[in-house]
Amino acid sequence: MSPAESISVGVAEIDITPPVGYRLAGYFNERLSTGTHDPLHAKAIVLQQGAERVALVSCDLLGFSLAVTTPARVQASARTGIPVTNIVICATHSHTGPLFDGPLREYFHEVAERKYSHDPQEEIDYPAFLIERLAQVIDAAQASLRPAQLQAGITTQPGLAFNRRFWMKNGKVVFNPGLRNPDIVRPAGPTDTDVGILLARDAKTRQPFAGLTVFAVHSDTVGGTLYSADYEYYLEQTLRGAFGPDYISAFGLGTCGDINHIDVSQKKITNGFAMAEHIGSTLGKAVIAAAPRLPVIRRPALAVRSTTLQMPF
Repeated sequence: MSPAESISVGVAEIDITPPVGYRLAGYFNERLSTGTHDPLHAKAIVLQQGAERVALVSCDLLGFSLAVTTPARVQASARTGIPVTNIVICATHSHTGPLFDGPLREYFHEVAERKYSHDPQEEIDYPAFLIERLAQVIDAAQASLRPAQLQAGITTQPGLAFNRRFWMKNGKVVFNPGLRNPDIVRPAGPTDTDVGILLARDAKTRQPFAGLTVFAVHSDTVGGTLYSADYEYYLEQTLRGAFGPDYISAFGLGTCGDINHIDVSQKKITNGFAMAEHIGSTLGKAVIAAAPRLPVIRRPALAVRSTTLQMPF
């Protein structure tokens, strides 16, 4: 690769797990965390080619608003010089991360304050903590930049994702109609079996050291009250088994508003960590199998473009 074509990649991860007792996100009832199955992380990938730099951050969280991501991007930009417009922060939509943002959190928070004159579940200012951690992890990723070879492509993995809306015999569409319901006619929408992969290898050793996996199935297989990244944790563990213990596995959730892990043709629902491990390890094996044949980006061209969409209700 000539200097004009070369690209550098830096990666880092940081723990963003709140204290035990913090509220959990993902449902409409109040759930308080009772422990940690696997720590929640923010994982940053910084790409640089010439003067152009981009930061991608994936977080083991249900989601967040601009009230968190905007100041985090501003702080990260001040530390690194990466333009705010070139920093993307997203969530994996884990339903076993903290509830720290949005109207539901505000409701539970206000109820607690009226009852106790303070909110005993919020021992720390988690949004402020998260903003600082996001800036730190982007800074750390930039500090670890090294020449890299990128591969990108798509493999497929059927059998993991199922549409949860169904046409019924009475002509109606039903959400989660129950297992082996005899009135089911067909799914009311599609699923996506594509597994998008971006893999970064050391330019000299060709050893993979980081990657991004994209798949469309809800990160809601675990439930319960333990902090967990859900199946993304097992995806990373599987990839580390093949690529080394320091491999950083970022995850991007595909479009899966009505896509979950429940196969209604079966006799029972399999939830919990067994299902999370099944999905994560299966995806990991698919990535590992695809890695040797992924197209190498021989002439990378790094650029940034963004669009704001106005979506009607």
